[in-house]
Amino acid sequence: MNKNILMKFNNAARFMFNKDEVIVCNRLNGLWIKISKECYDILKLGEDSKITVEKLLCALADDEDRKYIDELITTLDSIGVLFEKIIPRKIKDISFAITHRCNLKCSHCIVDAAYGGQVDKYDTKTLCRLLDKVIKVNPQGIVLTGGEPLLRKDFLTILKHVRDNYSGNITLMTNGTLLNQDNISIIKDLVTNIDISLDGADEDSCSIVRGPGVFQKVVNNIKLLKNNGFNKISISMILSENNSFYVNEFFELNKSLGTNPMLRALSYSGRAAKNKELLDKKYTLRENQHTSKKETKYHTCTCTAGYDQLTIEANGDIFPCNLFVNKEFKLANIEEIEDLNQLFNTSKGEFLSPCVQKFEPQKFDKCKDCNINYFCWSCLYSIYDIKDHFEERCKYKKGIYADVWVNNEKRG
Repeated sequence: MNKNILMKFNNAARFMFNKDEVIVCNRLNGLWIKISKECYDILKLGEDSKITVEKLLCALADDEDRKYIDELITTLDSIGVLFEKIIPRKIKDISFAITHRCNLKCSHCIVDAAYGGQVDKYDTKTLCRLLDKVIKVNPQGIVLTGGEPLLRKDFLTILKHVRDNYSGNITLMTNGTLLNQDNISIIKDLVTNIDISLDGADEDSCSIVRGPGVFQKVVNNIKLLKNNGFNKISISMILSENNSFYVNEFFELNKSLGTNPMLRALSYSGRAAKNKELLDKKYTLRENQHTSKKETKYHTCTCTAGYDQLTIEANGDIFPCNLFVNKEFKLANIEEIEDLNQLFNTSKGEFLSPCVQKFEPQKFDKCKDCNINYFCWSCLYSIYDIKDHFEERCKYKKGIYADVWVNNEKRG
């Protein structure tokens, strides 16, 4: 480390305070360290005085203090919260719903996908032209979703177009029911990952939200994918009142199938809003037993809605992510914008799209003064969505994360 550089916390640094301790976290990578308030004050004094690291160290009383602060600065630098650095922003992924139609009618569908004979807005040629705008910004990944994308008779043509013009990761998000030997033989060579929504661990739990017979059909198609040599398969489950008791069984199912489990938060949008009474999630101890076991190594918030990701709906409307899809968060329509890079403009130090920055923990009224606020929210849509259950969730989260201030763990 160059000690002639000015002592300064950078734009990714966030702070939580508790008595004589401070947690410094990186807003982008979720890493954090707990330090004494005394050490924090020394570092802030160096920053406010606009002096170099070398001069700050020389101003300390003795060699032991200098050594400790020097090592602390090195550690803070290693988690990326010190010094002004040029952080090249790489667009992580752009999700495109290529149809609004679906062959299922899941009770928790956030887009209220159309069941039946609705016509897609974009024909093959137009959709490929719009996908070229996505390809042009060269994200790390492109996600083809819906509705159910395989309902489009031209799906393989669209998929081939994307792969012919794009070398990054292509993820197919599907309910898995329309996979068969014929399309798998083509899809397996064109996509990087397949993410299959199942929302249960067996026929009973799956049928509650997806309908009878879906579970076994999907499991059979997963095995068919495996038999064709395709192994990068994830199975996702959106947690709701109806299936949250099946989390451990869901993980066991993935283990037996050799797939990657993904738990997703429930969003009360689309059809899910209409079924809120049925789906409403309660934060009970039993419901969250598995979560508590998984959160032994804490990370702070890394939500980057609109900063390195976008979601494009089947009508062309663009949103910061696949949860912030309410009308108030609409950024543009893909037909009206030529360069998607324009939508990734954020203020210095901000890591969310401007329309959702008010949900940043340090800005949200109910959270801004909390000493664990950056631990509580991995997905900031939850702040917008939780509404009536905020106090209940807050109490639950404080019970989980309070120990970050009392144990000897210094770093996440």
